[in-house]
Amino acid sequence: MAAYLTHQQKVLRLYKRAMRQLESWCILRDNYRFFACVLRERFEQHKNEKDMIKATKLLRAAEEELWANQHPQPYIFPDSPGGTSYERYECYKKTMQKTTLIFLPLEILHICIYRDNYRFFACVLRERFEQHKNEKDMIKATKLLRAAEEELWANQHPQPYIFPDSPGGTSYERYECYKVKQLEDETPPGGPLNEALPPARKEGHLPPLWWHYVTRPREQPM
Repeated sequence: MAAYLTHQQKVLRLYKRAMRQLESWCILRDNYRFFACVLRERFEQHKNEKDMIKATKLLRAAEEELWANQHPQPYIFPDSPGGTSYERYECYKKTMQKTTLIFLPLEILHICIYRDNYRFFACVLRERFEQHKNEKDMIKATKLLRAAEEELWANQHPQPYIFPDSPGGTSYERYECYKVKQLEDETPPGGPLNEALPPARKEGHLPPLWWHYVTRPREQPM
């Protein structure tokens, strides 16, 4: 392995970090794709630069620009440093090589560090479900379901995998302030004039916060 990164490697890593920052800044996918194409075009303009002095200056300017415009709460993958699941598998790396798990509920599959181990135990789990998928006796099926629930509860992971946008994740409700600001801009100055739902932002989509309107209790019960 080389002791130092080449100029090409530095540019490629800079491009990847810049794209990750765009993912943190752009909430909507169409906005992200637009700015991603703009960013790619800026890199394409100088990809054939032969003057290394000029190329180094461009690289330094790009690094400074990325640092100045980085997101205050960037998107962090769970297994990356600072993520919800960083180094969570360290205590299992030695034990997984010595133990053989035959019967696994769904949650304990998170203990499988390597993808090949996960696929093997996932097939074992799927086979257990396939054995009883055509069970006609509802009493027996209910007992099997209850036993599976108890086994799942007994073998659940102490630190389960949490998606960043799920409750407890690193990015949970990070975009709520933007949604509230957008709704405030769409609301008339004097407040809503009636109880009608706000218009959908795109044709064929549901209005914003429609679920809060549908599930709210009746103001005047009948």
